[in-house]
Amino acid sequence: MKTAAIIVDDWKVSIFRRYLEAGGYTYTESSDEVLKVVILRVQTEDVTVLLPTVEAAASECAKLRDVEVPIRKNYQS
Repeated sequence: MKTAAIIVDDWKVSIFRRYLEAGGYTYTESSDEVLKVVILRVQTEDVTVLLPTVEAAASECAKLRDVEVPIRKNYQS
C-alpha cells in the first residue's frame, strides 16, 4: 500500500473529500494554518489509478475559479 499526499488550498478540501469518498479511498488529513492548505494522505495500491479522481476534483475546483489546472498526464508509479 502506498500513501499519496495531495496538498490543496483550504477552500478546495470539501470537493476533494467528496471525490475521494466517492472513489472509496481511505485518507487522513492535516492542515497548515500558516499556508492555509490541507494535506490529504490517501492510501492506494496504485497512484496512477488515483490520478483520475484527483484530476476530476481539481477540474471542478478550477471551474469554480474559472482557471485551468495542469495535471501531469504521464505519471508513473
